[in-house]
Amino acid sequence: MISEQELIEKWHTHVFQSVEDDIRDLLVAFPDRRNLSISFEQCGTDYRFTAPLLSDPDRTLEAGRTALAQFVDQRFDELETNLRANERLYFRLQDVPDSVRYPLTSIRSSHLNRLVTVAGTVRSLESPQPRVVTAVFECDRCGEETTVPQHDRRLRDTVRCQACQTGTSLRLVPDYCEYVDAQLVQLTDGDRTLPVSLEHDLTGSVEAGDRLELVTIPRARLDSETTRAEIELEAVSLDRLPLDEHPEGTESAAPVPETDNTV
Repeated sequence: MISEQELIEKWHTHVFQSVEDDIRDLLVAFPDRRNLSISFEQCGTDYRFTAPLLSDPDRTLEAGRTALAQFVDQRFDELETNLRANERLYFRLQDVPDSVRYPLTSIRSSHLNRLVTVAGTVRSLESPQPRVVTAVFECDRCGEETTVPQHDRRLRDTVRCQACQTGTSLRLVPDYCEYVDAQLVQLTDGDRTLPVSLEHDLTGSVEAGDRLELVTIPRARLDSETTRAEIELEAVSLDRLPLDEHPEGTESAAPVPETDNTV
């Protein structure tokens, strides 16, 4: 299996070096712009790089985020940009191969945690809300803080203090946590409706009735009281489609009864 360092190096050589001018423009426009669009074709033809992008996107995209931060630090003087310490840039992977394009009705357990493209109409959407991405817990016994990365909407805590090793006096400190904007929308193709999680710059970018094509990572959301999991799509990127365009495998969307979205 390709190592994390190799993935970071491939992001540098295959992608970011070729879009250095785009990165410079993004840095100058920050914070009004925060995201960099990357076409899958820009990733080249190295199978050891492109295959993990499709089959193991969490690991590969995280390596890309690390590589982008390193690239900015190495190539740009902080005085040349509007980027400040601890602020983030995002990139959106688009134009993935047709081989991973699926109708909503066909998304199953075999697609979980892989990169897939789906299309449909926004049926409804919730209001944007902050989501914790790094939770901070403070130990009442010794006062030390422990940070725990959060990868979905269910809060992941820590079992013990990393300093004094006690596991009974940790409390969440909301004011110290790191947040991003997040929004949940319901996407339908007329036969099935699935929730889609939007974050960062994608939040607030769509309206009910919009036709979308999305690059996503299907997730299994498991309730502690059952072994059946519901599928939720995590958006990597999105594009609006003309209202009269019905992507392959979909039909004109109309209000439909809720369907079984379990794995």
